[in-house]
Amino acid sequence: MENYDTLSEAINDLKANGYTYDLNLMAHFVECDSPKVQWHPEDFKINKVFCFEGMSNPGDNSSLYAISSTHG
Repeated sequence: MENYDTLSEAINDLKANGYTYDLNLMAHFVECDSPKVQWHPEDFKINKVFCFEGMSNPGDNSSLYAISSTHG
């Protein structure tokens, strides 16, 4: 598994490796703004998970999921 120092470094590398859409986690699905698409949990597979700890505040922690569609 890759190790990244920053969230932006991870995002840039994933985009360079074919992860093309930025998705947002909603209550019951993930959503893409362009193109406007929603995927429910059964529609995608989590390929990788990256966790980043906040420097000064534990509330600044973030997670990045690299996912792919089960529909190709």
